[in-house]
Amino acid sequence: MIYGANPFFGSCSRLPSTWQAHTNPTDTIAVLGSEPEIYFYSHRISATGYIYTYPLMEPQRYAVQMHMK
Repeated sequence: MIYGANPFFGSCSRLPSTWQAHTNPTDTIAVLGSEPEIYFYSHRISATGYIYTYPLMEPQRYAVQMHMK
């Protein structure tokens, strides 16, 4: 009720500071969702080839190939 349709509003800018405190600068992280800004805020590289997951589920011509990686 407080956050409406976006329960994570505002948390994307706070979470990366926690990850910076608990990881090394050379560590990679995986964000299970579609908040690519977390990689930029935390100064960490993605552990996967994807920083934005919506294309995995969209009806688009590369969806099957993306699922195989």
